[in-house]
Amino acid sequence: MRNFIDELLKLFQVSGYILIITFFIALIWSNVNNSYFYIFHNKSIHFFINEILMAFFFLLVGLEIKRELLIGHLNSFKKALLPAILAFFGAITPAIIFLIFNINNLETIKGWGIPMATDIAFAFLIISLSKAPYSLRIILLSVAIIDDIIAVIVIGIFYTKGFNLLFTSIIPIIGILLFIINRYFYRDWILILSFPFVWYIFYKSGIHPAISGVFMSFFVKLDRIEMWEDKLDNFVDFIVLPIFILANSGIEIKHFDFSNIFSNLSLGIMLGLFFGKQIGITISALIFNKLKIVEFPENIKISHIWAMSLTCAIGFTMSIFISELAFYNNKELLEISKMSIFLASFISAIVGLIVLRTLKFQYERTEKKI
Repeated sequence: MRNFIDELLKLFQVSGYILIITFFIALIWSNVNNSYFYIFHNKSIHFFINEILMAFFFLLVGLEIKRELLIGHLNSFKKALLPAILAFFGAITPAIIFLIFNINNLETIKGWGIPMATDIAFAFLIISLSKAPYSLRIILLSVAIIDDIIAVIVIGIFYTKGFNLLFTSIIPIIGILLFIINRYFYRDWILILSFPFVWYIFYKSGIHPAISGVFMSFFVKLDRIEMWEDKLDNFVDFIVLPIFILANSGIEIKHFDFSNIFSNLSLGIMLGLFFGKQIGITISALIFNKLKIVEFPENIKISHIWAMSLTCAIGFTMSIFISELAFYNNKELLEISKMSIFLASFISAIVGLIVLRTLKFQYERTEKKI
């Protein structure tokens, strides 16, 4: 299991580098040539990337969640309690800060879910550049996994365009059929062939069709999860996510009004991410540890949890995805939200790296400095 996690962490690290490069390509391309907007603002291309390709990203997210819950670092109440508390308060606090700034604006309030997210690839890239011990990286992985669960729930319930009762009622029926197949007639190819049909049902139901990926992950057998992840990892990390970042990160800087950085929408996102994550994760860790409800690993201190919380403030991929859902019909608010995500994530990454490299860590006897 340790070897698998090590490989996963290395993959997140490489993926983080690729996403940074892709982000700057998008930013440069969108400011030097209008072909960027001609290509990626095309409705069919945008639909294909955000609605279809991202379903594979959510399929991988679902598989990672299932593996961690069943055989990983979240497979018992005791193991899951600390990261669950950190993830919950690390998600709810940024949302509260956002709402404080936007509660009276019916348009911008739709973005309350934006600062809740953590980009696992970027977070691991930053922590990998420090001397943080393996135990802290596992806490980060666990928090990020639970954070993904929260994000999926938020997207599935609150960021829909209205439910179609007929198609929504078909989803549990499909679930029962897939459960029976999983129990008695399991074949990988059956799930693969079912995926497009399930995606279509989600699309017609009003639930974002990308969430169909998480739904399908429920029915992959436990002993097949690692194989599915091996097949999906490279496709998602090196094709799907870079294409998504490339298509959704372009902003015409010369036309962007930087005074909007001080708007309530922008402040809600930036302060929610940067301060909300720190407050929610660090304070909850301190309180629940003092109450003896959770225990830190032997070599982890509250200062290390605080440093980790800075990497959790890197929203990026999931935050951009939610902003696309919240402001799909308002280009100005969408660009303000994206610029705010970029700035907050960049500041969090720089400050997080400085803090992580400044702190002193103690290592377990069996653990090497990574």
